[in-house]
Amino acid sequence: MSLLVWVIALLALFFIARAWLRHREENESVLSEALAPPHGDTIEELVWPVVGETQLNDDHSSRQEAIAKCREGTHVTIEFVDGGPGGVDSARVTTEHGEIGNLRKDAIEKLHQIKRHHQRVDAYIGDLDGGNEEGRIRSATLVVYVYKD
Repeated sequence: MSLLVWVIALLALFFIARAWLRHREENESVLSEALAPPHGDTIEELVWPVVGETQLNDDHSSRQEAIAKCREGTHVTIEFVDGGPGGVDSARVTTEHGEIGNLRKDAIEKLHQIKRHHQRVDAYIGDLDGGNEEGRIRSATLVVYVYKD
């Protein structure tokens, strides 16, 4: 009788472990779909904060409203501008919902370095913060993948 109990217990453990592994694989696939995997071999993975989120865009649209429409994993475009206003280099961060901000000076310097080494970048929103009923400022952080061209 006790052998039968052990066999049943082992079978139950087997099915529980199998269900747990399936659930884990499903969660990992959802995460990989939310933040698209890099295309090819990455040289480097960078995390850059977006700045200037409270400013208005040139067309007077709200960056805060554009960020509110984004989700983690949203693809962004980094538009590098040589000698922008006042001769200062800048980098705009835009999504399908509009411009959400700019990059800091250290990120712009890194973009120069990437450009000199004939590398390309692919960027996504990695983290969103703030907003909602608390009235906090909405902010975003980017995950930037660097590739060799």
